[in-house]
Amino acid sequence: MILKGIFIQNGFLKNGQLQVSSLTEEQVISLLKNNVFVELKMVSKLYQPLNFLKSLTEILKQKDMHKYNFLHFQYGSLLGFLGIFITHKNKILSICGSDLIKSNKNFKSYISVFFTKLSLPFFRIIVVKSLNLKNEIKQKYHYKVKIIPNGVNIDFFNEKSISTEKKKFKIVFNEGQNNKQIKNLPLAIKTIENLKKEVLDITFLKFSNKTRNEVREILQSADCLLVTSFHEGSPNIVKEALSVNTPVVSVNCGDVKERLTNVNQGGVSSNYDYKELSNLILQVYHSKEKFNGREILISQGIDSDSIAKKLIKLYKL
Repeated sequence: MILKGIFIQNGFLKNGQLQVSSLTEEQVISLLKNNVFVELKMVSKLYQPLNFLKSLTEILKQKDMHKYNFLHFQYGSLLGFLGIFITHKNKILSICGSDLIKSNKNFKSYISVFFTKLSLPFFRIIVVKSLNLKNEIKQKYHYKVKIIPNGVNIDFFNEKSISTEKKKFKIVFNEGQNNKQIKNLPLAIKTIENLKKEVLDITFLKFSNKTRNEVREILQSADCLLVTSFHEGSPNIVKEALSVNTPVVSVNCGDVKERLTNVNQGGVSSNYDYKELSNLILQVYHSKEKFNGREILISQGIDSDSIAKKLIKLYKL
């Protein structure tokens, strides 16, 4: 039996057309490989009242909604709020991070979190990416919360070949796309400045808004990924770095500590201390041991196929 469902997703404009994230596309492909058919419905600019009503009307026009086994809303905020007006016995809401954790003194963030929390009672299951997100939800709803991080396409983010070419030690930093303040670039810069007092032959690359191919190339060329975010859910960039066997040094945010358990290089700092982060990077710099990140990632079942199987269990009533 083939399960059928609908993903309701915030889309973004590219070349005048609405598109979804590559992560969503990969999730749809992995589900299809497991005999789950997913139809994509894209909405945009829900913060504009007319767009919100238009999106809601278009979804409600679909008269055969009951024939689908599940409706999966891929974000909270106003997208989750949209879901409370749609009747279906198996509605699922995914929460990613910024839709549940407020950014400092950011009014838009307060509004986003407000609508997410308002929506929670109206879904059968709430999927969060990490334990810290579950802890942000009132305990009375914990019975419906499932922790399932995004999976990694380990075939795409394949292990890099070992290069014997002499080059500078390359540290990379993902600035994110929209709310870059969350990524805490000032701490990363302070860490690098401190590190340069100890090591001269290093380079630091900040990147954002890259294609999947470009991200893979950056991670494969890197010697270390640095993460200094104020908060995260389950940062995909960390799992992608592990998949290509690039060590990660990070503050304790989201599920990073869990992902880096048992890695033989890199690790998580005890607090937001640039000196401690520098020392962790120095350990990577001086290590001669082959990094075991990809092996650890696979053992944790964070590949796309394993995550698809976990989602399918939720979709079956």
